[in-house]
Amino acid sequence: MTINKFESKIRDLTISMDKKNIVFNSKREMQCISNAAVNGGRIKAHSIVNHHVKLDFNFTSLENIFEPIQKKYNLIEPTIGLLTAVKMEEAVLINEKIDNINFTVVLTAGLSNSIAPFDCEGVNNDYKHEKNYKPGTINIIILFDCKLTEYALVNLIITLTEAKTLLLSKYNIRTSNNNQATGTSTDTITIGYLGNIPLVKWTGYSTKFGQYVGKTVYSCLEKAIRKWRD
Repeated sequence: MTINKFESKIRDLTISMDKKNIVFNSKREMQCISNAAVNGGRIKAHSIVNHHVKLDFNFTSLENIFEPIQKKYNLIEPTIGLLTAVKMEEAVLINEKIDNINFTVVLTAGLSNSIAPFDCEGVNNDYKHEKNYKPGTINIIILFDCKLTEYALVNLIITLTEAKTLLLSKYNIRTSNNNQATGTSTDTITIGYLGNIPLVKWTGYSTKFGQYVGKTVYSCLEKAIRKWRD
């Protein structure tokens, strides 16, 4: 299987891609927060994997899925594991810099199972059988070469979610009940930082840092949605 490399501007971080995986491997410990299927929560990790699965995937023994990937790429445990049926070639990867801080955004996006908090029937249980079905999940991974306060780390979840929801509103993405969608039923966000300096205290939209990160994720997600739609 061919392995491609994406050159992150964050030192000591390598990003590899094959047909089924995007693999992050860091020599430095990453301080992360995530709602990932495997090793989510507030965690210290050296590796993250965004893994492609088939539509009929059985969500049992999730950790076993990532064991061969860890061996193949010589990853240090624990590995944060994300799942998606979106093809890896539809991923968007970008390096950016704000206030001399390098950060890398990697995301995959599909919108078939769009949903909203007020739309409890927003997921169509028969979606696999629809003729024009395309797999959907929005996985956002963003890593920073700096240090974030705990409240800045949590605030980024709000910043990224608002950027995502704003874009779905722009494209008028609807749920199966024809309500305005705010995401899909299986979206994930993984945020991490690798450095000790500089210290970033605030990441909301009242800061230039938060505004720029939000705009960057908005732009990346727009590109990913266009890829998914093509």
